[in-house]
Amino acid sequence: MRLNLDALRSHAEDDLKAIKKHWADQGYVVSGKVEYRVSADGTGYFAVITDLVNGRPWNFKQSHLEQMMQRQTQGGLV
Repeated sequence: MRLNLDALRSHAEDDLKAIKKHWADQGYVVSGKVEYRVSADGTGYFAVITDLVNGRPWNFKQSHLEQMMQRQTQGGLV
């Protein structure tokens, strides 16, 4: 059981690192943490908590989204 929890925590931490890296590459700083939670039915899980708002940094600009989309359609990295 302990190994499963360690693996799940590690996976959640990897997800958080990937989220932070993605937005850092775009010039944003994202804060976050991994929390262990228990759902109403008693199932435990690790939650990735960030300061993203609707999946974007709180200070995200619409014009930046347009630039990102344009680069993506041109085959560049986002």
